[in-house]
Amino acid sequence: TTLASTCAGLKFYSPNDVVVKSDGTIWFTDPGFNGITANPPQPGYQGGHYVYRFDPANGNATCAPVISNVFHPNGLCFSPDEKLLYLADYDAHLIRVYSVSSSNTLSGGSIFATLDTGNGSPDGIRCDVEGRVYSSSANGIWIYLPDGRLIGRIITSRTVANLCFGGSDWRTLYITAQP
Repeated sequence: TTLASTCAGLKFYSPNDVVVKSDGTIWFTDPGFNGITANPPQPGYQGGHYVYRFDPANGNATCAPVISNVFHPNGLCFSPDEKLLYLADYDAHLIRVYSVSSSNTLSGGSIFATLDTGNGSPDGIRCDVEGRVYSSSANGIWIYLPDGRLIGRIITSRTVANLCFGGSDWRTLYITAQP
């Protein structure tokens, strides 16, 4: 079921990653990885590659993007208490962090972590129940403490595109990797 295919009458480029907040709002990135570029903006499409918030309660995507200053926003996730939103800044090889207000507005956007460019760009990201941030990359998964310190890596022979936690205790890590 399509929830939103346009915003203010303009099409998205290529919605990619999504996260659902406990209040039911759906947050998603539109990085433009389908070959249609927003530089310059294309007729009938949004003005750039943005992060949006969709509220199923009223059926509207937030038409003023909630994040508009990242050229290719990619993976995103909330901290366990949902007071922080982490965003993969694909081109800059960064993970950014934003404060989330009780009314779902964002502030900040500071650099949380930088991935070495030789290891690829951050793609899918997730937090575990302890607030550690896991980022996929070209050669595995980077693991950060909530303060942004790198504490480990899981090396893989394939590019990891995304990941999630599951299982009865949310401590099993599942990954998707390219063949």
